[in-house]
Amino acid sequence: MFGNRRRVALFYLVTFVLTHVVTTAYRLAGGAWNSMNVFVVANGIMLIPGLTAMAFVRWRLHEPLRSTLGLHWRPNRWWLAAWLIPPVLMLATLAVSLLVPGTTYDPTMAGLGERMGFSARDAEALRAQAGFLGLPPLAGFLAQGLLLGPTLGVLGGLGEELAWRGLLHHEFIKRGFWRCSLITAALWGLWHVPLTLQGYGYPLHPVAGTLVFLVRRDERIHA
Repeated sequence: MFGNRRRVALFYLVTFVLTHVVTTAYRLAGGAWNSMNVFVVANGIMLIPGLTAMAFVRWRLHEPLRSTLGLHWRPNRWWLAAWLIPPVLMLATLAVSLLVPGTTYDPTMAGLGERMGFSARDAEALRAQAGFLGLPPLAGFLAQGLLLGPTLGVLGGLGEELAWRGLLHHEFIKRGFWRCSLITAALWGLWHVPLTLQGYGYPLHPVAGTLVFLVRRDERIHA
C-alpha cells in the first residue's frame, strides 16, 4: 500500500507541476481566463493529466496502457447517455432557475459575454458563435455541444479521464468504490483550485466559484 501511495504521489506531483507551469506561462504571456482563446487553452490543459498518465504507465510502471487506464473502445449504451443527458440536465436547470422569484430568461443572451468578464470584442464574438447555423443562441449552443462533444471535445475530455478515472481508479479501486471515488474527487478538485482562484470559469467570483466548482466536480466524479 505504501508503494501504491508513493507512485500515485509521484504521478500527481508531476501532473500538478506541469499543469501550473503551463498555465503560469500562459498568464505571464498576457493570457486571461476571461477571453475567447481560453476555450482552446483549457482543452490543451486538460490533455496534460492524460498524457502524463500514459507516459507514467508506459515508462514508469511498465504496465499495459489499455487495462491500466481503462481504455475500452467498444460502443455501449452509456456513450449515448453521456451524449444526451447533459443537455437535458442543462435545460432542467434553466427551468428550475426560472422558478426563483426575480429570475428572467433573455433568449438573445446579449449579456452573456459581459457577465463572464469578456471584453466587448470577445463578447461580440461569443454572441456570433451562439448563432450557430442561424439558430437562436440557446439552440445554437446545444447544437454545438452535441456536435463537438463526441468529436473535438472528446480529445480534451479524454485527457482528464485517462488520469482521474483511469490511472487513479486503477490504483485505488481495491480500497472500495466509495473510498476510491472520494480520494479521486479530492485530488481532481485540488488540481483545479489554482486555476479557479485565478478566475478560470468564474472570473467575477473566483473564491465563491472555486467552492461551487469543487462541489460540482465531486458530484461528477461520483457519477
